[in-house]
Amino acid sequence: MILTKEYTIKHFILSGILFIYSCAAIQTPPGGPKDIIPPELVHAVPTNGSIYFKGGRVELVFSEYLQENSVHNAIRIQPSLPEPLEIEYKGRTLWVDFPDSLAENQTYIISINRDLRDEHGVQLGQGLQIAYATGSEIDRGEINGKVYYDKPVALHLWMVNSESDLTQFYKTSPDYVTDADNEGNYSFYHLSSGSYRLMGVDRSSAGLSLDPERMIYGLSWKNIVQLDSNQVRDGINMRIAERPRIIKLIRGEWLDRNWGKLFFSDNISKYEKLLSVHVIKDSSILIPTTFLDMLDKEVLHFTLPDSLPGDSRLTITIPAISQGERTLIDSGRVTVRASSESDTSYLDIINPKNGFEIKPEEDRIVPLDIFFSRIMKDSINEDAIHLLSDTIAISFFPQWLSPLHLQIVPKENWIPRSKFSLVIMRDRISPFFGRSLQDSIKTIQISTTNFIGFGNLIGRIEKPYPQPLVAELVPFENEQSKQWTVVNSNSEFEISHVSEGKYSLLIFNDLDGIRNYSYGQVDPFRPAEWFQFLPDTITIRNNWDMEITDIRLEQLP
Repeated sequence: MILTKEYTIKHFILSGILFIYSCAAIQTPPGGPKDIIPPELVHAVPTNGSIYFKGGRVELVFSEYLQENSVHNAIRIQPSLPEPLEIEYKGRTLWVDFPDSLAENQTYIISINRDLRDEHGVQLGQGLQIAYATGSEIDRGEINGKVYYDKPVALHLWMVNSESDLTQFYKTSPDYVTDADNEGNYSFYHLSSGSYRLMGVDRSSAGLSLDPERMIYGLSWKNIVQLDSNQVRDGINMRIAERPRIIKLIRGEWLDRNWGKLFFSDNISKYEKLLSVHVIKDSSILIPTTFLDMLDKEVLHFTLPDSLPGDSRLTITIPAISQGERTLIDSGRVTVRASSESDTSYLDIINPKNGFEIKPEEDRIVPLDIFFSRIMKDSINEDAIHLLSDTIAISFFPQWLSPLHLQIVPKENWIPRSKFSLVIMRDRISPFFGRSLQDSIKTIQISTTNFIGFGNLIGRIEKPYPQPLVAELVPFENEQSKQWTVVNSNSEFEISHVSEGKYSLLIFNDLDGIRNYSYGQVDPFRPAEWFQFLPDTITIRNNWDMEITDIRLEQLP
């Protein structure tokens, strides 16, 4: 095929047009830094804080284009109006249309929560409040503080106008709602003079009336927050914790002959000794022996004095456990059927497994816990279990802590950075029923690390301060491993045997004397206990005494 000059020119022009068009079609080049900057309010018309507001349209312009589906759930008017407002959105702008019939001498607040996001999904850094007054003055009262909680937080505020508001406030929707920022800081602006009650809630409950049994919340140590004209109240801090819900008996399971277990909805280790279990067979009431499953603390095992015949139908009941007016464990009833079939599986060592590591301590012998898969006879032959370092036998004290749990404590301390063998002889240990170990000799390899080091924290608090005080050291990595002590009459405290690491120091007013911080409750109403976290991180080093003197407490109750 022979190409003419005219064809070649046309082909070149067409190719160039297609190339330019394809380049122009590219909208956003790939790559580049991800947008992490929160949208901000640039300006409002009328301006924030305007007086003699007659209603009508308010225009709010933001720094970035907004995500359309985030707009309507993010905006509420405080105090609320009889009819919902009309809200329009386009690009960076929101329009909020107020009715013309507004209350006289009232400050209205457009509250925008952190559901509002820009087009890239970045949410507001903190809730916004834009205020307009229908009278000659705009309310200037403020309440500020910080909420300590590891999830997103919303703040609820109720104005106390009557006696019933003191006890029933939480059953109604809050008068004011705002979101805390990522660090837990919050502010309520443009509040009128009066008395208020304040609550922090998990943000999933924002704007809702409170169900104390189902929702997570925390109160201030201030019974009432009193505001005068133009007054600013700072440092109204709160703590929120996952509140234990009422624990329920979920189901029962029969395992073999005279052994069964009960499953609960939550950890029952604090209440194990308080639990009363009754087993009803026909018209007889049997009182079993119970013990907690130390590997699953939502499970309670029970054993009966005698084996039951197969296909027996059992009803198991527990009474409720309460603390004051609060129910901790609900009463429960479950039915199980005792099977005539016996478990034919081999006995197993659930823990330790090969490669188990012990972290020894210099001033205490750390025990080795052995957990079996089947209840065991508590008599044990001297040659049943051996602890060896190479081929050298190590003497130890054995102790049965439950029919499933044998603890051994070496007579001499563990050698750090060493290897050991735990040897169990099948013919020298005896489960109550069923097969023993599959292997005649069960060998489990374990090892030790270096000695774990500990330090001490010594502190002194300057007066004045509320009494009594508790000092609590909370590790950053595991808050459940906190340690505490009472501040003595000389304003001093010492927390000993503290593992190396980084901690925060909490000081709180232990009004109820239970040595655990009380977050407050709404029914019956009881404010939280006063507290203060020291701003600096506490670093504990091995074999060191960390001293903190002249601790000054602020924002006292």
